[in-house]
Amino acid sequence: MHLDDLEVRYLALGGMVTPGRGAPGGRRPAGPSVPVRVDVIDLARDVEVFAVRYAGLVAGTLRAGSSNTRSTVGALAYVGNNLGTAALEDPTLAVDVEGGAAKLRWRARRLVGEVASAFPVDVDCPECGLMSLWVHPGRGVVKCGVEDCGAEWTVGEIAVPVWSARQM
Repeated sequence: MHLDDLEVRYLALGGMVTPGRGAPGGRRPAGPSVPVRVDVIDLARDVEVFAVRYAGLVAGTLRAGSSNTRSTVGALAYVGNNLGTAALEDPTLAVDVEGGAAKLRWRARRLVGEVASAFPVDVDCPECGLMSLWVHPGRGVVKCGVEDCGAEWTVGEIAVPVWSARQM
């Protein structure tokens, strides 16, 4: 699940900014903090907003009252632990959470330098019928390369034989 990995990557983002910026209650050195990693700070804030938003939506769907939103990691853990039950009530919520977590996780992986290249496979797209499928291992997605089609599946929803992969 993308939420577990997102928790780990969120904690790692704190170590990528100058001392005191990522740790609550930490002391800052005197003077300006240079260099400022605005991209890391923006991503950390996006993860915080995501966690609080979906923790509230999951709690509301379960009619469970307030959720653990005192910490971002606690909110992500709450969503991860209760998403399966909430998906029974609102399947769209689970799709939204997984999609949002996957995008944030992908951004975090790029910030730390992990880049998994996509590669084409010799399989016809079930939607448009053209041999245009690409596997994105880092995102866990199989996607059609035809712009007008743009169909997308998570790995496991569509069968892509390993032997047909052409590494580029």
